[in-house]
Amino acid sequence: QAINPGYRSLSFSLPSQHLLLKLSVWYPTRRKPANIKEGPWLFRAARNAPVLTGPWPLIVLSHDSTGTSLSHHDLAASLASRGFIVAAPTHDHDNAYDMSLLFHDRELFLRALQIKAAVDFILEHPQIGPEIDRARIAYLGFGMPSSAGLLLAGAYTSSEGWHDFYNLRCADPENAAAKGEPAPKDVSSGFRTMQSPWCAPMLSRKMDMLIQSMQQRAQEKETKIRYSNHASLERQRLFRRLADQSARAYRGYGMKGENGPLPRVPVILPLLPPPSEGGTMTDTRFGAMVFVSPGFSFLFDEGSLTRIQIPALFIGAAGDRLNVPQEQAERFASLIGGTAKYAMIGTGDAPSFQSKCPENDPAFALSSLCGSVSDAERTLLHQQLCLILADFFVHAFHDAARS
Repeated sequence: QAINPGYRSLSFSLPSQHLLLKLSVWYPTRRKPANIKEGPWLFRAARNAPVLTGPWPLIVLSHDSTGTSLSHHDLAASLASRGFIVAAPTHDHDNAYDMSLLFHDRELFLRALQIKAAVDFILEHPQIGPEIDRARIAYLGFGMPSSAGLLLAGAYTSSEGWHDFYNLRCADPENAAAKGEPAPKDVSSGFRTMQSPWCAPMLSRKMDMLIQSMQQRAQEKETKIRYSNHASLERQRLFRRLADQSARAYRGYGMKGENGPLPRVPVILPLLPPPSEGGTMTDTRFGAMVFVSPGFSFLFDEGSLTRIQIPALFIGAAGDRLNVPQEQAERFASLIGGTAKYAMIGTGDAPSFQSKCPENDPAFALSSLCGSVSDAERTLLHQQLCLILADFFVHAFHDAARS
């Protein structure tokens, strides 16, 4: 029997960030789809239909900064009809209607935190949670901030890569020659590289500010760690002194031969500083990850990606003028190595992977992003992407089960 896409709109809270987040969920069902109107979006699915008995693999879909939880509704419905549950949160302050976190040093960390919370919530949902195969959970990210998923796989950001990237891609060869320095070259090919879009003054200035904030936060974290370690040592010294005083008092009472219970030494527990903010973001529940036209590759280096052991696929779009595949998706795959794969889709850019913009979209300025490809090209592009994703996830989970 045919599997149809069901749909539910849910919401969950993230108390640590004082957030109430929206979660759009597509899942396999037998009920026939109908038209659904959600805000400016119109799409087909079976609203609130019963979930078909699983267990089904779970894909957590993270939209681009220009999107929302509904920006990939056609792709999510196609994956649901192929036997996947797709949960897409709208990232707070990092979506089509509020981009205040874009180019903020906390953007990737907060995205990863919201993705973890979405997994926690959907696994505990009374109707959907029991039908999820907890051994088959995957991440699917789109656009520049999709690299937040790497934090969940065990990576951490590094502030060293941006300056190396800028010197490689953006340095002026004439100025370098005047200073007696070699012209910038691509390490892999040895030839002069084409100038990157990130060499533009506006983007490079934003990245310089982002890196400066990262370095400042890292220094603050190191200071907190030093204070915490110092407080721990002081507490150990204090308890050693208390233990020595207690031992001397016991020996003194014993030598005097006095009767009665020995007095108890009061216990003092000095307060320690709170644990450093951040910490590891690794979530071992994820078994596979896909990054479609990702960005911010220069916030990572080979050392910061060494802990990634799960299958990862990086997909570049040949027409993407910002997240250039050779600078982003391909570079990510080469830095990670063995567990990572790279694929190129010959047409389109990051916005073309989103569903067609609704005609009555309140954020009309973003509707121009839908004009990069025609409707027919968008349909073919999404069909190709859906086949690539389904094939990758099935094989990744199958290989994991065999091992």
